Formats: sequence, C-alpha cells, structure tokens
Amino acid sequence: MAVFLISATTAKAFVCVFTFIQTVAGLQGRTRELVSSIVLFRHGARAPVANYSDEIMRTIFRNGLGQLTDKGLEGNRKIGRFLRQRYVEGKDFLRVPLLPKQVYFRSTGVGRCLMTGLGVGSVMFAGSKPAMSAVPIYTQETRSKDLLLRSPKECKYENRRLFKKCGKEPGHYKTWPEYEAFVFECMGLNALTTLFKEPGSFAKAEPMYNEDKNGLKEGDTEFARIKDELYDLYQKVYAYNIGVGEPKMLQIKQGLLMDFIIKELTKQKEKHKEHGVVEERKFIAISTQDWLIQALLHSLGAGTEALGDTIPEYNALLMFELWKNEMNYDIEVLYKKDVNSEAKIITQSVRKCNGRSPCSFDEFAKCCDDYRIEDSHTLLEKCDEEYEG
Repeated sequence: MAVFLISATTAKAFVCVFTFIQTVAGLQGRTRELVSSIVLFRHGARAPVANYSDEIMRTIFRNGLGQLTDKGLEGNRKIGRFLRQRYVEGKDFLRVPLLPKQVYFRSTGVGRCLMTGLGVGSVMFAGSKPAMSAVPIYTQETRSKDLLLRSPKECKYENRRLFKKCGKEPGHYKTWPEYEAFVFECMGLNALTTLFKEPGSFAKAEPMYNEDKNGLKEGDTEFARIKDELYDLYQKVYAYNIGVGEPKMLQIKQGLLMDFIIKELTKQKEKHKEHGVVEERKFIAISTQDWLIQALLHSLGAGTEALGDTIPEYNALLMFELWKNEMNYDIEVLYKKDVNSEAKIITQSVRKCNGRSPCSFDEFAKCCDDYRIEDSHTLLEKCDEEYEG
C-alpha cells in the first residue's frame, strides 16, 4: 500500500548530474563516487505504548499513547536536515525538487513511523520558497503477509525458547509491556532486584523508561535513585527479546531486512557497473523501530561497536553507502546515535570486513549469510522449528 504524504517544499532549479564525486582526504587526490545509499532511522520520541506512570504524565502526552511527542517531531526534522546536508545540498546525488524515481521511502505500518518518514522526507527536500512536493511513503497493513519490517504475530520458536528458559509460554497479552513483564520474570531477573517484585509489575518499566527519554524525569529524585538499575534491567529484557548472542533468533527478527539491504545494494552495483549511473531507487529510506535496528546491528556484527549494551535511541540513524572507487566498489556503514551525535563509521566491525573501513563490496555481501532470510514463507517455516538452544 502506498501512502502519499504531501509536504511543503521549495523548488530551486538546477542541472542535476547523477553522480556525486567526493575527494577523499588521505587518498592523495583519488576520488570516490557515491552510487547508492540505504538509510534506516528510528522514529522520534514517543509517548509510552500502553500506560502512563501517573495521571500527570497522561496530561503531558497530549497526542496519546504511542504517538510522537513534540520532542519527537523536532527530532525528525533534525534527521531530515542531516540527510539533506549529506545527500542533497551541494551534492549532485539527489535532485531538488524531488525526483520520485530516485528515492524509495518505506515505513513500518505504525503511525509514529509513518509520521517520522513524512517529517524526514519533507525536510530533506525542503527549500526556502513554498511549493508542493509529494514524498511517497510505502508501508504495509498490520495483517499483511509482508513481514519485512515486523515480526510474525505468532512465532512458535520464540515461545519454545521461553518455555526452555522457565517452563512457561507467554500466552496472549493485551499490551507489549505485559509481555515484557513475563519475559522479565522468565529470565529470573525479579530475583536479582528489589524493584518490580510483584508479579507483572515490570510492565511499569516501559512508561518510566520512555518518560525519561522524553526528558520528563529531570528533578525526580526517586527516579534518579533507581534509574541506572531500571535501565540495566530494561536493556537486558530487550536484548533477550531480539536474541542478542543467538544467531537464529537474530535471523528470525531481522533476516528479511538484511536480505533486502544486501540484494538492493547488489542490484545498484550491477546497474552502475553496466550503465555508469543509477537513476532509480538510488536512495532508500526506511522508517522503523528500535528493536529492528538493534537486531540488524548485532547481526552485522557491529552491535557492540554501535550500541554497547543499550537500545537504539530515538532518531538513531544507520547508513549503508555504496561507493565506486578507481578500481572497484566498496561499502561504508555509519551509525548516528541520536540527533546530537556525529555519524560514526562502524564498517570495521561488520563481519567479513576484518577491521577494514571501507569494506570491499564482495566481502560485505558475504558478511551475514547465516543471518539472512530470503522470503516470508521461509521466515514462517523457521518460526515453526523446534528450539534447541
């Protein structure tokens, strides 16, 4: 399903050359050409998904549960400006006004992700004079068979993994924080802390965590006392849920996306090799969620380098850039922690790249075969397999 999101932009005509030539410092005048880029970003700051920690917070999050906050909307604009500076302004890579065939914007089918895609895309191509420009955002309905940016609703492998852990399966929960509370207790973390001792009480962690990420816990001395421990517990539950350290779980969580990224970059390389130019879908932007970016980073082998033990921040940005150098093609992978951080090169941590940055495309393309899944049918088959961990 294509959702066309319209934003006000300014058109400034200029002759567009479809190559972005950059002289790379330290390479004695050698040049590299940016061929294609795939970027993934987490949505901006949002309200808690199911409950507020108290009635005061209910009045503060005026857009409702799970929706973007004012801080989130501003963060989206900042990411749009960053991408405009990197790929549009003064770069003969993407045209202004927007040339639709050059870009492909894709979003998880959740309101906050769609709104983030809109905010980022419109700012990327905005100028100083008002004009109308359509930024097409492609997504999928919740019940769609398209699982590129979401997990299967029922994955028996995950349930069997939990049963092996604690002798229980999660059953059906109304909210995600309730599921997190089950995992928290299944992991035995409730026995290691004085926080959240009552059954199911860990469901309170999600609203407190997100309220703090929105800057709403400043000056709260009681929260300050428990903050470090709460973050540590919440990050452990999150890491377990996506399968950090377990290749098959990581494969299930993000394998379709990994396969998509490598195949798209391969197609762009072949087009450029044959024609000397890429005219369609040279820039792919994916608006998504923290769990998927976290799973992808750990599957690449760059999770520790980019995140440590943490969860991706709001507006975290992951970039895959395909470059043509004098002899062949290479890949640069960059991670921008949040709107206030510099983009950090993490290519050297990607599997098969052997500490090198940039990494040859051929090495990168073979980085993660054990973490890829070709199609949704194969993903569902893996979800039906027995857990042997």
